[in-house]
Amino acid sequence: MIRNKLYAFCIFSFLLFVSCNSFYNGDYVFVDDSFSLLENKWTILVYMSADNNLEAAAIEDFLEMEKSRLNTKEVTVLVLLDRNPSYDASNGNWSNTKLFRLRTGSEEKNKEFISDELECSELGLFPHQQNELDMSSYMNFSRIVRYMYENYPAKHYGVIFWGHGEGWRGFCYDGTSETRMTLQQMKMGLKNSLNSKKLDFIGFDTCFGAEMEVFYQIREFAKISFGIEGLLEINGMDYEEIFNLFALRKEKTVGDLIDAFLTQYKNSYDNYGRTSFSVIDLEYIQQMCETFNNLCIEVSKLMLTDSIRNSMKQKLFYSTNKFYYEESDSDVYIDVDSFVTIMSDFFASDENIRNCREQYFDARNKSVIEYWNSGGDSGSLGVYFSTLTEGNYLGVNHPMGYVKGRSSNQIDFVNDFDGYVPTISGDYSLLDKIFYK
Repeated sequence: MIRNKLYAFCIFSFLLFVSCNSFYNGDYVFVDDSFSLLENKWTILVYMSADNNLEAAAIEDFLEMEKSRLNTKEVTVLVLLDRNPSYDASNGNWSNTKLFRLRTGSEEKNKEFISDELECSELGLFPHQQNELDMSSYMNFSRIVRYMYENYPAKHYGVIFWGHGEGWRGFCYDGTSETRMTLQQMKMGLKNSLNSKKLDFIGFDTCFGAEMEVFYQIREFAKISFGIEGLLEINGMDYEEIFNLFALRKEKTVGDLIDAFLTQYKNSYDNYGRTSFSVIDLEYIQQMCETFNNLCIEVSKLMLTDSIRNSMKQKLFYSTNKFYYEESDSDVYIDVDSFVTIMSDFFASDENIRNCREQYFDARNKSVIEYWNSGGDSGSLGVYFSTLTEGNYLGVNHPMGYVKGRSSNQIDFVNDFDGYVPTISGDYSLLDKIFYK
């Protein structure tokens, strides 16, 4: 009898402790007759840089999130939204920066935010006070990522960069400061905030996010990344559909979330003229870049005449899958799979070239988790080739930031892969041979 009473008391005490110490919708797991409380399944930060002509699109995307059926007790979504004075007058027409915690279940026709505005002293953000943040500042980005980890613990974390994207040149253009966050600064912000931790994903809801230079720069800071090789329509991604699809998944794994983004993008842009979506395993991106660089070295060795050079240049520009604005001053990105195929086919009789091609596609198949193209083309991700001049001609010079050794503090891709990128000497790499020799 005593043993039974003692057992019942222990069970009652345990249940009381569990009840008093629960928070959110946490799950309990037992290990070695003890238990630990798991945090929310996800915390996702949407870094929404809309202090520019994308302001109205940002408002629309935020309203889409609120209309979704996502359970925000399982998935915390933080939205740091920076607005502009000129492009949208809704929701009080404030033009500074606010931080919100997403609330969902808004009525379909509602055009006013229902989410909770948060205080974030680290960024000087307080409800009902005006504070304009520079979203291109890596220090502000670093602070909000630290705030996310410290205040909203979870099993999984992700960051979505939302705004203008310019590939190797950077992201998050801020109209007030008239600056963008360079890839070097993005790396500094991630390094300072993560302290050797890894995000589960980094996503780019931008133009020119799925580029080799971009993924290589962030390779140490996330497990998976995704983005668009070329242009993204101004209405971007449909967050109501994304979050509704994710809400249906019971386990809510990283794969579930990425699949929601990819499925939505396919549904929205299946009939669109030319767009793509890439999902990359960052663990293997370095190997993919190295094998691409090795092939470029071997190809450059065989470019011995002006005739070969000119023929290669024409094929790379006119016969590959490429992405750019239809106007001068646009950077041209070529899909790397297409790039490799053209080069290796051109020198198909060379054994070194065939071996390099095989090594590249082995690495590519490890790195590319998913690739979808509205035109049905195969592919992987883009790499910068040149910039169009007036009349849509290829430029004869590359920007100093993309020429190895030409300027200080260059992106990792330029520092590490001189078999492809231009060099100061102008006579070694693939782009040297194509454009300068």
